[in-house]
Amino acid sequence: MTATGLADLYSTMAPRLEEPVPPPDLDAIRDAGWQAGFAAGEAEAAERLTPLRAGLAAAVTAIDRAMQIDPDRLRPLFAALVERIAAAVLMAELTSGARMLLPLVDAALAQVRVDEPITLCAHPDTLAGLIAHLPAMATAADADMATDAFRITGPTFVIETGVAARLAALAEQLA
Repeated sequence: MTATGLADLYSTMAPRLEEPVPPPDLDAIRDAGWQAGFAAGEAEAAERLTPLRAGLAAAVTAIDRAMQIDPDRLRPLFAALVERIAAAVLMAELTSGARMLLPLVDAALAQVRVDEPITLCAHPDTLAGLIAHLPAMATAADADMATDAFRITGPTFVIETGVAARLAALAEQLA
């Protein structure tokens, strides 16, 4: 009985636990701490990056403004470029002589009355290329004239034209 008496005495002196306390979930505690630290680090990084982001946004805006195309500023430049290219091509074509100028001469001659005497004036080099195609027409060499131009004169008219004049008309239409 004495053994039983000691066990009873011990059981009455020991604290009573209603329900056992579960052990702490260390994984959950570690995850919560990591999430809190991650959020704090992310907030700090965002705070440090804010001025850099603002600078990048300003740079993007400046680049966008710098790259905007103003058609009114480019139109005369493109017209001049087209005129220069066309002039270079036509001047190269002039080396063939008659092939380029004959249509212009024919167009000018179409405006002349048949009964009027006419004279074709052109630079000597140009005239040399045209003369074989214009028999029975009076000609006059004028070294002061451009190689891409000619003049047809009669008693009541003067028709002066050339590639440069046609290019000027084309450039005016482009502008």
